[in-house]
Amino acid sequence: MKLFIFSILVMAMFMLMVNCAKDSPAGTDSPTSNTILSIDDDNGVFLKDSWERAEVQVFQPAGDFGGGVLVPGTLFPPTNKKVSKLKREDDELEYKIKTSGLPPGAYTNWWVIINNPENCTDGVCDIEDIFFNPATNASVFWATGGVVGPDGKGKFRAEIEIGELPDGPDQHIIGPGLLNPQGAEVHIIIKYHGPASSDPDELYLQTHTLTGLCSEGANAIQDAFGVNCFDPQFVIHMP
Repeated sequence: MKLFIFSILVMAMFMLMVNCAKDSPAGTDSPTSNTILSIDDDNGVFLKDSWERAEVQVFQPAGDFGGGVLVPGTLFPPTNKKVSKLKREDDELEYKIKTSGLPPGAYTNWWVIINNPENCTDGVCDIEDIFFNPATNASVFWATGGVVGPDGKGKFRAEIEIGELPDGPDQHIIGPGLLNPQGAEVHIIIKYHGPASSDPDELYLQTHTLTGLCSEGANAIQDAFGVNCFDPQFVIHMP
């Protein structure tokens, strides 16, 4: 039952995320990935880098459940740096995010890996494809966590190998993990868990679990299925 509730919460989250991605205009704020160019120091020429780049996007507003230091309804778009870089290897994925405009506090990141996006309905991967279309082999699971300081700058990094999954409680939502590094559609969710706790055990929950301290001062979102921390920003890397 607990896993079902978590799945419903994440489903609602991704319904909004997919709609945001569809509505995002082309240009500097488009989530579409592209190849970074780097300079060959020996020859002074531009070469293709192995890192793909995508813009970090604003996502959900602060909620009004459980109290917190944020004003409910406030959005937190990136204010300066807003780059996510993804490297695809034959057996793993790795990302590095540098973003800004985040409220200070504790955070988790979540992988959403759609291993076979070519099987998504009508060529667009939506919430139905992630949770109810087994042909996409989609997975949702914890990536990393950390603390953002008063400057609002967030730096996150994670990597995952084929078939690897986190084994901690409240970390694996659905799916078999990474199966198709080169062809997967990759979403990364940045989730706020409230002001960073001074208690090490509580801080661990805030940075390593889906619902850690969400109902205790994290400006959470409540619906018919329970309480969930809100997601101020997200990224989509297309294959």
